[in-house]
Amino acid sequence: MKGKIKKKYVLIAAAASFAVIAAAAATTALAGTMTADEARALAKTYVTEKAELLACEEESTKYEIAYRDASKKETFEVEVNKDAQKVKKVEMQIDNDQGSKDVKLAKTDVEKIIQKSFPGVTSIDINLEKEHGLYEYEVNFKANDFYGSAEIDPSSGTILESTVKYGTATVIPGESKDMLTSAEAEQAAVKKAGGGTVDDIDLEEENGRYYYEVELVKDNKEYDYIVDAATGEATLDGSHDQYIGSDDDEENAAASNSGSSRISASEAKAIVLRKIPGASISHISLDKEDGIYVYEGEAVRGNNEYDFAVNASSGVIIEWDEEAAETNDGSDDESADDEDENESGHDADENENDHDDDSGSDDEGEEADD
Repeated sequence: MKGKIKKKYVLIAAAASFAVIAAAAATTALAGTMTADEARALAKTYVTEKAELLACEEESTKYEIAYRDASKKETFEVEVNKDAQKVKKVEMQIDNDQGSKDVKLAKTDVEKIIQKSFPGVTSIDINLEKEHGLYEYEVNFKANDFYGSAEIDPSSGTILESTVKYGTATVIPGESKDMLTSAEAEQAAVKKAGGGTVDDIDLEEENGRYYYEVELVKDNKEYDYIVDAATGEATLDGSHDQYIGSDDDEENAAASNSGSSRISASEAKAIVLRKIPGASISHISLDKEDGIYVYEGEAVRGNNEYDFAVNASSGVIIEWDEEAAETNDGSDDESADDEDENESGHDADENENDHDDDSGSDDEGEEADD
């Protein structure tokens, strides 16, 4: 929705399923230096059981780990802080995250959904919004140890997307008058990146130093910038593929059925090839799944084969599978060699017989001449 700065992530759902996830996701510190395997194991407890790993990106201060539950058409991204060794943020989004033309639920119904889905919530703010002819409930909530937001279908009660941030929000002390505002930090990051759209921004504090973490999307890639709240200096912390659609993708999704804003097959190929440079696309086609247009295809690089699906509205990779190309083992090769030898021997015998027959014919011809 307009005026919001946040990334959209997946939860389709049954409120009860998120309650289970949230309970399993009690933040637990790990001993020693956190490895990527440890971060993935921790992040997995915050997503659905059938969710499969899409990617794990390591940056200077955190891991960004993306998961995909194909059965529920959900995508997750979990941010794990390396120093604290805790999950800092979980963002979720369903593929078809549009609202409804009808409003069947009251705000009291939405409040119950939030309380059941996010146990421990103590404060809830609910607003009904309409955009592109569709209604959504926009909800902001707080608890003692987390806070976040969600969008809910006013007809079905489905949680279309949610963002949960663990811990408490950092606030600049009132006496610090020269610190950048979040809007100024956004501008600094966009200027440094040479354009793009800010999806999320958080104020952090470390040893008395305040800084903003800014997530920015440009050309279907996500860039993470650190902006010093005192000096305004913006520094690139890392970048990775965009797995979740941003707020700006809503307009594309709203028009996806008409095809007026779908990306082309060439653009979908380019998105895939940015992820696996040097690969070749062996197949790609435009299909419609659950009312959403997607480009599905196959790619090959070296001995690896890839199956992919790209949302035709947002350009986000929503399915990704990699496996080694099948090769014949030694026994197959030996069998093939034996077959070749048998065929060669058979051909040789046939040639000999043909030669003998020809010779016999020649002899008979010579005798007849005599």
